[in-house]
Amino acid sequence: MLGKEDAPEDYRVRVSAPAHLHIGNYELSYAFGRILGTIGVTIAYPRTTVVACPSSKLAYSGPERQIAERVLEALNAGSADIKVESAIPVGVGLGGTTALALSLAIALAGLRGEGLQRGDIERIARELERGTWSALGVYSIMYGGLVVDSGRRGSSPPKLLARIPLPSTWRVLVVILKGHRNRIRELKRREDEILRNLKPASEDFTSRLAHRALSGILSCAAEGDLACFLKASFEFNRVLGDYWREHGQEHAYCCEEALEAVRVLEECCGSPLIQSSWGPALWTLAGSLESAARMRDAVLEWARARGIELEVFLTRPDNTGATAEPGDVIGWRCA
Repeated sequence: MLGKEDAPEDYRVRVSAPAHLHIGNYELSYAFGRILGTIGVTIAYPRTTVVACPSSKLAYSGPERQIAERVLEALNAGSADIKVESAIPVGVGLGGTTALALSLAIALAGLRGEGLQRGDIERIARELERGTWSALGVYSIMYGGLVVDSGRRGSSPPKLLARIPLPSTWRVLVVILKGHRNRIRELKRREDEILRNLKPASEDFTSRLAHRALSGILSCAAEGDLACFLKASFEFNRVLGDYWREHGQEHAYCCEEALEAVRVLEECCGSPLIQSSWGPALWTLAGSLESAARMRDAVLEWARARGIELEVFLTRPDNTGATAEPGDVIGWRCA
């Protein structure tokens, strides 16, 4: 790999990081001093794509400037011309902040002639205060697929516990309820305080979650059984909603519209909707593009009839994680 001082004027590093969707947390009783333990799915769209070029000064062009400036300062970015070609929305449950932070870090490392190894990206994530409670975003970017982290133990951030590739034929429907973005972004700003003051759940409650996670979500994902995976994920997510309702969430889901959307999709298509993080993103899976499109159309028809503003899109699971040009910038997969 070229070092920064050896790079030609037209040299550039391009990094593209995927979004992710939460299923939920399996450990809420502080057993073994552990809390949360997050399960989620990496998706191919939307993506945060960052291009970094050599420059005599530091320049940034893109959204979420406040977040970017904090990250660049923490990384001692020096001089570089950085452009964000596309960005995952921040504060909607898709991992936009972590994707932007780590894409910037990977791109700058590439300009310096460094190929980041696994330990490097985990260390950088900690320095940027990403992945300290849930490392789903970090490991989705590193590896893709269905990701399970170990939960936070004391002050130690979560580690990768399991990663399972998902069938390439599956399709993902994502629904974002736009009217609740600002309220949920405010909730996200209080997230650290909320997580530090979680009331322990009973061991019986956590055992129910762990059973659904291991025998349902993980096992069904490994078998490629879509119906089983969806059923287990929905039940897991719904049970969790009752817990988070006591910690800042208004209902078992983020809002009344989310509850209504869940009912609509179940009645019209027999498919569950799962909330990602605090919302307002909801999602489900289908076995084909045609089935996913039918569900999308049903949601859009409901939203038009109710006057609800939302964003709806179809995508697929991502089993790769971040990509980069040149490829050796992503050293943890080249080693």
